[in-house]
Amino acid sequence: MEKMKKTVEHKLSKERFAHTMRVLETALEMGEKYGVDAGKIEAAVLLHDYGKAYGPDQTREKLKDAGIPLDEVMEENIDLAHGLLGAWLASREFGIEDPDILNAIRYHTFGREAMSPLEKIVFLADYIEPGRQFEGVERVRSLALRNLDEAMVVALEQSVSYVTARHRPLHPLSLKALAYLKGEKN
Repeated sequence: MEKMKKTVEHKLSKERFAHTMRVLETALEMGEKYGVDAGKIEAAVLLHDYGKAYGPDQTREKLKDAGIPLDEVMEENIDLAHGLLGAWLASREFGIEDPDILNAIRYHTFGREAMSPLEKIVFLADYIEPGRQFEGVERVRSLALRNLDEAMVVALEQSVSYVTARHRPLHPLSLKALAYLKGEKN
């Protein structure tokens, strides 16, 4: 784990690494509350933004070489693909094979249906880490330590609203994750 941390620190910008450490602190607090393995949390969080170490052209090239196709939304906004790249790099460079860890990295930006507790924790910790300041973040912070699914619903609703208000491409998995969670609540 220490080697992984040093590699990530070396590859990411100082700001991105500081963000990663704040996400880790937040995720570990949540993991303790919900009984999620701290080692899995640490691996997933350390590598959640590892794909951001590469620029748009390198990201496209690496994903193409890995045989990982981009959907329309990621083609239009390549930054959304950093989770896919990060999961591939986690497997390739660090030998991570645990599907839960890989999915937590892969889907931390837009979510998906039937997310595991680890996936929800990484998604939410990235969304609410102490460096994030935006309208509605305090509500999600409060919910995250009471009910993961309720926090996910509010975070996804806020994200969908933010993206659509700015006429940006919205990843369909975010809508599917939201519909799934709302269906589970009801």
